[in-house]
Amino acid sequence: MRLLLLFLPLLLVSCRNDFSLQADLADVPVVYGFLDAAGEVHFVRVERAVPDADVAAADPGQLYYGPDAATVSLTNLGTGVTVEMDRVNGNALDLPRATGPFATTPNILYRVSDEELRLQAGQSVEVRVARPDADDALATTRLLEPLRILRPSTTARLDDYRRPVIVSWNAPPEATVFAVQLLFSVDEHYVGDPSRDRTVELVYDATTDYRPGGAGRSGELVSLELDNEAVYRFLGASFEPTTGVSRQLTAFDLRVTAVGPELGTLLTLSDANAGLTGAQARPRYSNVVKGEGVVSSRTTDRRPGIQLDAASLDSLREGRHTRALNFR
Repeated sequence: MRLLLLFLPLLLVSCRNDFSLQADLADVPVVYGFLDAAGEVHFVRVERAVPDADVAAADPGQLYYGPDAATVSLTNLGTGVTVEMDRVNGNALDLPRATGPFATTPNILYRVSDEELRLQAGQSVEVRVARPDADDALATTRLLEPLRILRPSTTARLDDYRRPVIVSWNAPPEATVFAVQLLFSVDEHYVGDPSRDRTVELVYDATTDYRPGGAGRSGELVSLELDNEAVYRFLGASFEPTTGVSRQLTAFDLRVTAVGPELGTLLTLSDANAGLTGAQARPRYSNVVKGEGVVSSRTTDRRPGIQLDAASLDSLREGRHTRALNFR
């Protein structure tokens, strides 16, 4: 679910104006979802289109459907199994909604376990929103095949700012948008007070909307040049220099997430809209029939324990971005 939250800001920025314009129509569902065949639990977000995203969207009574006002179901079209999704408050599941124009309390989501659906890569799925005395809104998508990280393998050199680390992976052909993240676990040791020792978890977003072209993609092979110095700047900005604290970081995990073609189409149209004047017709995209929104698929791979080489560790200790943080 946290990876769904990673991409939702892209949807909201691209969709907010278009979907709000539909509010003069009666009861328009807006559906967002990124479904993963490997997920143990599947989530979607269902809301109403609102007349004024700065006013009505802040009112949960106008933004969300009540418990009896809508039923959301997920169907595995490969097996014909349909399961009604549970209406839940994401805040109670430690899945808060980002601060913005939309109501954050409650944070209504719809959830279902994979135990009954048994989704598999390559299958198609359908999300359906049923309301009394209204046409059902529905969207279908095909679940992406797995993604596989290729590079870096076991060691990375980040200290040479002129030679970026190449991150590469094999991706399913339908995948069009990628997120690349570095996950750090930094151990902090407090001299004279070991009870305060802790491990700080950090996530560096190298990119959340990478759409490779040209040399960045050849068939299923996708590559990205990592901005090495930006990684050190991120680490340097994540801590305050503190007397009596030493820090240790020797490795990181790499996580790459791919999303299906629906999000790529939406972002491409959003780019086109940015160059249009108010007098020009703006193309819109939604794959939700009798509603609005985007339902797509995602797949993720994670490579743990990529070691920083000796030169990278030396830059962590002595480099201008992190030398004041007492890395050992």
